[in-house]
Amino acid sequence: IDLPSYAGTDVLVKGSYIYASVGADGGGLVRVRKNSPSSFDSVNDFYAIDDARSLAVEGSTLGVLKGTDGGITYFDTSDTGNSRNVLSDVSLERQVDFAGTATIENSKSTIDLLSDITVVALGDGGTKLIATDDATNTEIIQIDAINGTSTLTADKTVTNAVTLDKDLLFRANGEAGVDFYRLSKKARNIDDGDTVTHTR
Repeated sequence: IDLPSYAGTDVLVKGSYIYASVGADGGGLVRVRKNSPSSFDSVNDFYAIDDARSLAVEGSTLGVLKGTDGGITYFDTSDTGNSRNVLSDVSLERQVDFAGTATIENSKSTIDLLSDITVVALGDGGTKLIATDDATNTEIIQIDAINGTSTLTADKTVTNAVTLDKDLLFRANGEAGVDFYRLSKKARNIDDGDTVTHTR
C-alpha cells in the first residue's frame, strides 16, 4: 500500500482497521481496512498531521503524537464503522500542544496511553505525563530530559521512548540509557497534586 509522505513511523490494529502514522512533511494518520487493504484511498483514509511519530490506543481513544513542535491529537475510534467511511469524519476529541519540544527533525518519539493517563517522549523536551479526566480538564507533569554529562552532550540524552506499567513510567534516553519513575498513586487514579519520583 503506497502511503502518503515517505516515512512510516508506527502502526497498530484496532477493530476492523489498521492505523499507521507517517512522518515528515505531508505526514499524518492513515487508516486501512483489514479485510480490504486495497481499498485505501489517500484522500478519504488520511488525516494530515505533520511529523506524526507514534500511535497508542486505550479503549476507543487513539492518540497520535507529532513532533516539531510536539503535540497530541486524540481521536474517538468508536465511530469508525460503516456510518463513517471517511477518516476526516472521525471525531477529533481534543488537541494538546507542547510548544518548543520534539524540535529535532527526523527523530524518534513515542506515546503510551493507560486509562486516563498519556505519557509522551518529546526528545529534547523530555517527558510529559498528561492526566485527563475529560476533554476540558488536563493536568500536565513535566519530567526533563537527562542533563548532558562530561562524556555525553545534551543532544545524546534526549528522551526517545516511554511506556507505562501501572504506577511505573519507563524512559529510553538515547546514549544515557533507561531510567524509570514511580507515580505517587496508581496511574488510573492520578489527581491534582500527584507527583512522580525518580526511582533509578
